[in-house]
Amino acid sequence: GAVLGFNLWTGQLQHYSDDPPPGWLRENSPVPYRESSLQGTDSPTFGEWGLDFYRAIYPSVQTGNYPLSLTARIPNEGMLEVWYSAPPIRKRMGDRWLNICTMGNPQYPNGGRSTRQRGKSRSSSDPRCIGESDFGVGLLISRLSGQPYLSVVTENSAGRKAVPCSNLERIVETDGPITVALSHTDKTLSLVINDIQVQCTTTVGDRIPMLRSGLRQVLISDLKSDDTVASFLPKWMMWAYMIGTGLLVTAVGWIESKHNASPRGIFWTTIPLLFGLIIGQWDAKVMIEDLRASWVSPYWLLPTLTLLPVVLIKVLAATWRECASSHESTLPLWVGLGGLAIANIMFYSQGWIGMIACLVVQGVAYGICTHWNQSSKSHVPVLWGSFAGILLISVDAFHWAGTLWAAIGGTSIGLLIVANRFTVPHFNLWSLLFVSLGLSSAEISLRATKAGLQWSNKGSNTEHNEIFGWVRQANESFALFEEGKHTQYPDKGFPVQISASNHKKRVIAFGGSTTGGAFQNDNLDEFYPALIDINLRSTRTPFEVLNQGVGGWTTWHIEQYIQQKQQLLNPDVITLYVGHNDILTSVPMPYKELYPLWQRQSSSTVAKQLSSLRLYQAFKYILVSIRGANDKVAVPIDDAKANLKSIIQLYPNTPIVLGSEGLSPEPGILFPYNQMMQALADEYANVYYVETAEALSSLPPHEVFLDDCHLTKYGHQIVAKYFSEKIKEVTSK
Repeated sequence: GAVLGFNLWTGQLQHYSDDPPPGWLRENSPVPYRESSLQGTDSPTFGEWGLDFYRAIYPSVQTGNYPLSLTARIPNEGMLEVWYSAPPIRKRMGDRWLNICTMGNPQYPNGGRSTRQRGKSRSSSDPRCIGESDFGVGLLISRLSGQPYLSVVTENSAGRKAVPCSNLERIVETDGPITVALSHTDKTLSLVINDIQVQCTTTVGDRIPMLRSGLRQVLISDLKSDDTVASFLPKWMMWAYMIGTGLLVTAVGWIESKHNASPRGIFWTTIPLLFGLIIGQWDAKVMIEDLRASWVSPYWLLPTLTLLPVVLIKVLAATWRECASSHESTLPLWVGLGGLAIANIMFYSQGWIGMIACLVVQGVAYGICTHWNQSSKSHVPVLWGSFAGILLISVDAFHWAGTLWAAIGGTSIGLLIVANRFTVPHFNLWSLLFVSLGLSSAEISLRATKAGLQWSNKGSNTEHNEIFGWVRQANESFALFEEGKHTQYPDKGFPVQISASNHKKRVIAFGGSTTGGAFQNDNLDEFYPALIDINLRSTRTPFEVLNQGVGGWTTWHIEQYIQQKQQLLNPDVITLYVGHNDILTSVPMPYKELYPLWQRQSSSTVAKQLSSLRLYQAFKYILVSIRGANDKVAVPIDDAKANLKSIIQLYPNTPIVLGSEGLSPEPGILFPYNQMMQALADEYANVYYVETAEALSSLPPHEVFLDDCHLTKYGHQIVAKYFSEKIKEVTSK
């Protein structure tokens, strides 16, 4: 019981840690989808809050420039921005800036603008918009290979600029937590980092503090601002959970002993709770994504997995004992019927139809027990059917027919138990009937739940969840790739039609949605391939730039496509802006292995039939969830290197320009990938590398990025500039 209680406490702790600290608010991530396998393996412990996927937290009220201090655990490839005075909230649309604070927000009646009365701000104002300064000052801490470990910067509309600091070079990287304290006097920002004093010459402005993470999860503790330490859950709650649940489990055992359960039976049906010691080490968020179970709470999944087998075993044992009893009580029968009837009426618009249908099912069960001369045991299948129906309602069933089929399945299990407990006529036939009916009912009832939608091979693959983001699948992209139809707009599936050769030198741009169309922006004239075309018009050599980018494509897709269209493409220069989709797409196995498997299954009639079964899909996702997160990268770096080498060998005399794909707010997660491309450029004479990601990361993220990777018009201009300059250089040789 203490093990179960500790897992419950851990769930409560993680729930609390995912929310902002008391007195702070959270800025949602600009990333359109989130994959928990990318956040890292560290989980919050007592006294820590987690920040990941570019989310930020800031005080709920204006605090002024009071001293700010915290302790942070930053994983490898992780980053934390500690803004002593946060930069203004801006977004660049085309050639103009939009100030978020003046755009209007229904949450803030006055549009979020700072409205002061006798020096005080109205409480309705967004605290991020309070302050007159037009710049921010902050400390950037990162654990990225090849990146500065610490830097102090100011940020305004012109970009970021490093601030001169004394003693900053004395700070050495450590694997342990990093303690930071910031304060200021006049034009000096004072920092204490791991007990080392640092002085920076800069004004700080008058805006609120803010903390923002990179992609990986950063764990923050001992957060103090405005002389107030952010409070946390009291530790006595852990002991309350453990002792309380231990007493509860003991009470259940005592009740069992009063209902003819043997000490040995109580022991063996309770001992599976110890598996909670193993289950508690699992990553619930990753499991839920792998299982496509976004309707499940990540905080209570592990306690549920700890408790569920014990409940099931104990209910089976209790049912078996109950069958042997001789009492004629009808109370369980009425409780089960009443509970299922009330639940149907309360949760469904036509629940009375479900109620009548379920009563008919229970009546049939009673008649079968009577036929077996076991009418006193009819409450066993009735209770099983009632519990199954109520359980389906609790997992978000959206139609009373699902509850009906769940009741049929549960009733079948109850009748199967009765048939096995006693000698009934035609025992084998009855057992086969109830097993078949139970499985069929489970399959049909699942189709009326969110689980059934998520476990459909064609169903809801874009349901949004605040924690888990977009649930995605590779099947659709594989089908479109296999179909091979050129598109008018290359947002997904396949590139635009390849134009006929002419006298112009042809530049072919490959990439994902940042190249060939993003859902936030459908004007391809603003994308970098079109801008490269404009930039090259000033050269003496006539060029044409063909955009062959496709949303979601990786180097695997590009290499396969070039293999098919090698002669038709006929490039004079190739550009590839890649990395994000290769490394940051989570799939059951790498595309190189997954695609042949998909081909075999898509051509197999048996596989197609099985794939339409929700139970089969659930079993498949369970197997997938067992694989480690590191095995779920769409295109591992070694595979990407092989894909790029294949392209190079197909065009040994064609200049190939590789560009590092930018990420907001930092490209650190792709650093090993970019190193691989740089090594290829050093190895092959016709391969060149441009540091586009580095150029983008030197500017404020909101200026060049729409989200984590898709570019603003200005961002596309920067990428086009770097590619254009390199193309001019290599074609003039």
